Amino acid sequence: MHVEFQTESEADMVYRVGEYHGFLQKQYKLEIRHFVVYLGKGKTRMTTTLPDAFQFKGYQLIQLSQIPLEEFIESEIPEEIVLAILSKFPKTKLLAVIRLILQRLKKVCKNQIELEKFLHQLTILSQIRKFDQQTKKIINEMPITLDLTKNAFFKDALKDAVNQGLKQGLEQGLEQGIAQERLEAQKKYEEFVHTSIKNMLHLGFAPEGIAGILNLEPGKVLEICAQLKEEDSVE
Repeated sequence: MHVEFQTESEADMVYRVGEYHGFLQKQYKLEIRHFVVYLGKGKTRMTTTLPDAFQFKGYQLIQLSQIPLEEFIESEIPEEIVLAILSKFPKTKLLAVIRLILQRLKKVCKNQIELEKFLHQLTILSQIRKFDQQTKKIINEMPITLDLTKNAFFKDALKDAVNQGLKQGLEQGLEQGIAQERLEAQKKYEEFVHTSIKNMLHLGFAPEGIAGILNLEPGKVLEICAQLKEEDSVE
């Protein structure tokens, strides 16, 4: 039995009791009855019951390890394709599956920045199944960089540039564009790492555990943790 004494009429009281219910049930594994004793003046209008749709009665379990590989690999959405590494497939076919995932990502990603982002996500997800070493090895072996010279638009532009004697300038411009893309990709990666570490800290992960999950040096994680602590203190 949980008894709460309340001196003021609180509009969100029913949600607060709902929070208590979750904490208490997790701790005691028992049926719980809640009582709120209102000590204020007059008659309170506090809501005492949640609508049926708001009440927790269970959850739907989705087991990625039981979903066939094809459900993910045939998708045109990169966020779904990377989940294929966690799907159901014969472990004897692991290397072939990793190569297939890389081929699909290379096909559906719109640019090099996007491709590199999802390759990083794939590496992190593969750690859950302890496939990260195989995944990194195949990523390093395969030519996964997008070849802009095979793009029809680029071919036409290059042909025109050659005709006008501007081939060298176009190639230099392309190199600068690729360099800029890599700088932007690095910036996005650093933002991703900072956000991931911040979220994991809020969830109670230790810096050492975060370093293992994100495949970072412990010293780097501790450095970012210190930066986040400074930011919080400033806020």
